[in-house]
Amino acid sequence: HTRLRRDWSSDVCSSDLNGPMMKRASSMSGGTSTVRLRQQIRQARHDPGISGGMLKMDTPGGTVKGNSDLSDEAARFAAEKPLIAFVEDLTASAGVSVASQATKIIANNGNAMYGSMGTYTSLVDMSGMAEQLGVKVHVIRAGEFKGMGEPGTELTESQLEEAQRIVNRLNEQYLSIIASGRSRSVDSLRALADGRVIFAADAKSHGLIDDIGTFSEAMDELRSMVKSETKTTVQIAKPESAIDTNGVIPKTAAGTSPATDNTKEVSRSEERRVGKECRSRWSPDH
Repeated sequence: HTRLRRDWSSDVCSSDLNGPMMKRASSMSGGTSTVRLRQQIRQARHDPGISGGMLKMDTPGGTVKGNSDLSDEAARFAAEKPLIAFVEDLTASAGVSVASQATKIIANNGNAMYGSMGTYTSLVDMSGMAEQLGVKVHVIRAGEFKGMGEPGTELTESQLEEAQRIVNRLNEQYLSIIASGRSRSVDSLRALADGRVIFAADAKSHGLIDDIGTFSEAMDELRSMVKSETKTTVQIAKPESAIDTNGVIPKTAAGTSPATDNTKEVSRSEERRVGKECRSRWSPDH
């Protein structure tokens, strides 16, 4: 479901981050694999033909696993090339830590939902139900907290305290990632990081995002940031007829051979649609 695409008329890439975020989303899950997206962002970062990136986001967040690695890769890209995170109606929880690494965050309207910053997990005590059914579950363990939360077992206060300790530790890491990306202190985020959704207009006033505008305006901003008017010599290649999975971008490859009769001196903003695919038992969630 995740694919980086080359813009025909400039040297920027765009990608969609849609649905729940998890390390290895299946083709049937409708979510985004953070591993796959991280690999594609890295490839785009190393591609000398790519000067900027757009991350189009519509996600409720996802698992803790894989989130810090994806955020780190987005930060590395933004340290070398401009990266815009475009919030399309919703970017929450784990999505916020990734978006915060971008050079600039732009939401599509003032009521776009942002935030929901925090970390949680759930443990179900089914010991009462098991007792009613006449079932007694025995956990044979080495270690006080091994096997805590097994169905049918009672959750003790010490086990709940241990679960809270884990969530608190992971949440501190999460807030540190956001604070680093937005160049602010963790303490300045705490009042906002209570799990509530923040509308984009308010998020902007709190310094969590940078601007509100359309996707076209965000792309224009990105092209301006990468100075796409700089002249370059490109090989004009005949586009193939294949269409990517989104049905929008033809898959073609820009030539890299020495200058021939087909080579022209043009500005990046005037390139003739020379496309290049950039193919380049409980767990807490953000």
